[in-house]
Amino acid sequence: MPSTARRADLSHLAHAVADRLPGTWTVTDQDWTTSPRIRTQANDNLWDGGSVSWASWEHPLPRAAILSSAPLRLIMVDHPTRTDTIITGALALPGTHQMYDLSTGPDIPHAIHLPATQPARAAHRITARLLPRYEHAVWTLRTKIVSDAAAGIRNADQQAKARLTARDAPNASGEAAITAARNAAAHRYVDVLLAHAPQLLDAVRRTARPEDYHDPATGPDLHRAQGIDAALARARQTITTWATTTADTTSTTNTAHTPAEHDQHRQPTEHLHAADLWPIAEQLAHDAAALARAADHLTHRVGRPPHPQHHHIPERPETPPQRGPLGVDEAASQGTRSIPAATSRPGPAAARTAGPLLRR
Repeated sequence: MPSTARRADLSHLAHAVADRLPGTWTVTDQDWTTSPRIRTQANDNLWDGGSVSWASWEHPLPRAAILSSAPLRLIMVDHPTRTDTIITGALALPGTHQMYDLSTGPDIPHAIHLPATQPARAAHRITARLLPRYEHAVWTLRTKIVSDAAAGIRNADQQAKARLTARDAPNASGEAAITAARNAAAHRYVDVLLAHAPQLLDAVRRTARPEDYHDPATGPDLHRAQGIDAALARARQTITTWATTTADTTSTTNTAHTPAEHDQHRQPTEHLHAADLWPIAEQLAHDAAALARAADHLTHRVGRPPHPQHHHIPERPETPPQRGPLGVDEAASQGTRSIPAATSRPGPAAARTAGPLLRR
């Protein structure tokens, strides 16, 4: 039978936990009783392996708290049947749940149960258990997204070349249509790279060591990946210029054409834009593939949590462990436990370092 004890203030707990996590976190309180749409959006973006989904969909939870430190977002909800417990899980990167099935796989950052009245202990568990898994999952997913986008551009090019050189090769009109389809497909993949490649490159730069750039196995890809900055900037500028031109053209043609005539007028402009973007997309395909290979090589440095049977949970509240540049407890990364001091602990201003996906 569910307990009738009074629940802790979820908002107060979330803010207290956020203050103790590595990096800078903001908290957004959500009232699900007055805005079911927000509840649906949160549930659509869950990346927790089922615990928060079970709590949210099977029980009429009234509230949630979202803790954000870009690109990471945690969700806190009450445990439906235990007033002394909350459940904290991860939210997917924006838009990625539409690109991939995030409900299965080895990299799901499974939700964890936390004490509802002990923010220091809750923050310690999040830092030691959930964040390393979450950072690893984000790194792995972004590597896949960038790799798939690079492959998508190359595949679009190969398919277009195969059609253009086939025995029943199309006429000039057909060639133009094939090229336009290739350019449009490349544009979609460029948009994906603009959304994810800069963050992955930034994380790779923070994780790579000087010796990696001289390693024959990783150095060429790491050096090649640096060029993606310039290619992304050119792509962004091309798209921005086209958007401005299109807006100006739309403003002019709205008074001069019917809707059908307007569409006919705009379509060639879009094809020209995609054609301008194609050379940049070719460059991005090579640079993004190198970035994904470099990131894949460094994946083992992005913090996985220790095995549960070896994880030390303190018996009383304490300050979370210091996090090293790879996003894990530095003591745990050396095969040792982090043992708190018995009589003192750092104050709230103590320095805390964050992993490659949290540091700014």
